[in-house]
Amino acid sequence: IDKGIILTTGNVFGAIGPNTLRNLGTESFYRNDVSLERLVNAKTFDALSLSFDFYSITDSISFVFVFASEEYEEYVGKGVNDVFGFFISAVGEEQKNLAVIPGTETPISVDNVNAYTNSEWIIPNPMIKDYSGEISNQQTSQLFQYDGFTRELHTGIKIIPNKKYHLHMAIADVGDRFYDSAIILKAGSFRSCGKIEANREKELNFFLRQKFGTSLINDSS
Repeated sequence: IDKGIILTTGNVFGAIGPNTLRNLGTESFYRNDVSLERLVNAKTFDALSLSFDFYSITDSISFVFVFASEEYEEYVGKGVNDVFGFFISAVGEEQKNLAVIPGTETPISVDNVNAYTNSEWIIPNPMIKDYSGEISNQQTSQLFQYDGFTRELHTGIKIIPNKKYHLHMAIADVGDRFYDSAIILKAGSFRSCGKIEANREKELNFFLRQKFGTSLINDSS
């Protein structure tokens, strides 16, 4: 991912590589996030979120992201299960988390994706110098300061066209405020996809003109 948005539990400029620290951490003193606490059943700290409403003219949406953390790998299973959530909801519908391990309902977090669990999704990011002082050959250490990050994760969901939805993306420290975690949201990857229901083009165009003053679908009406 060469362009996008980074949400972090600390200072966003701390993400800049190469990896020269084992303990990157900035206490942002943001509040907790209740939705994330439900995912991990633990207290959250330094929570940061990005939320907005949206409409789609198609029956699906998709998104691409990467989760990174300074908790890797030495603090896996140590009660600092930093977590990310990508929550979608609509009036009359239950909130659903889309930030899950592909093919499962398991949330993306330090304890759920690491070198020991679901390891096919993690990329270790060793320090530019290892414990012996030798320069690392791992090119990924040039990308981020974080000690590990996931591969690109693709998520999506079927939705109802022309209906208002709410997205709440949030990341938080768990257990303490010490070491940072981040989520990288790929630019241009949040999009409507799938199909437009047959014979609904005029109806959708009418909605778009009423709501936004423009039409996104070519028609002769």
